[in-house]
Amino acid sequence: VVEPNPSIKSERGYSAEIGFRQGFKFEQPRSRIMGYLDIAAFRMQYQDMVEFGVSTADINVFGESDIRFSSINVADARISGVELTGLFAGNWGKTFVNFSGGIMYLDPINLNAAPPELQIDLESGDADALNLDTKVDQPEFLKYRQRWTGRASLSVGHGPVSLTANYRQKSFTQTIDQYLFLVIQDLRDFRQRYPNGNQVLDLIVNWDVTKEHQISFIANNVTNEEFTVIPGFLAPQRKFTIQYRWKF
Repeated sequence: VVEPNPSIKSERGYSAEIGFRQGFKFEQPRSRIMGYLDIAAFRMQYQDMVEFGVSTADINVFGESDIRFSSINVADARISGVELTGLFAGNWGKTFVNFSGGIMYLDPINLNAAPPELQIDLESGDADALNLDTKVDQPEFLKYRQRWTGRASLSVGHGPVSLTANYRQKSFTQTIDQYLFLVIQDLRDFRQRYPNGNQVLDLIVNWDVTKEHQISFIANNVTNEEFTVIPGFLAPQRKFTIQYRWKF
């Protein structure tokens, strides 16, 4: 159940970032290579941070549990990180190679976290974790975030034909709303099966028949990776698509 929250406070904070980018370019009569490398460090500090999550929970471990969601003031928080990105584009006559990608490290901290002995831990299956009257769901690591995130796109082609591979990676989501373990069946087992996060690969074969006509074969989630974007909702599984485009 989603409900309004008329008592929510305005979120306040600041963000700061420092970075460095180095570009490069090499040209010859029949070839060209260009690109850049970028590294940045950032920090975001919040007071009364606002997120969408569990606002109230009437838990009955032996029957139905009533969990309500709303926009709530989560905590004072600090999110720090480093991101490395790059781009490479090269062509040699009719042959070309393009690459872009990056990797990010994140340290999202709840500054008002509960001590470990007062933190609800329903994921562990510990019976003492069900003593909800004396425990709270305020972990140090902010919910629904990943420590590592990566992406990469590589295209290789010759003339009108090209092959593109798109890769996305996220490390394990360390913390989620603990009450969800009481209402989503097999959530604990699912998270235990995938302790290393998820990796998704898409492949695209493209043929420019003419300037106006293009045919593509697209394979999304080639390895049929099983993962969730939010707990309880599976992301799209492997899918094949043939696409025809006509520009006029």
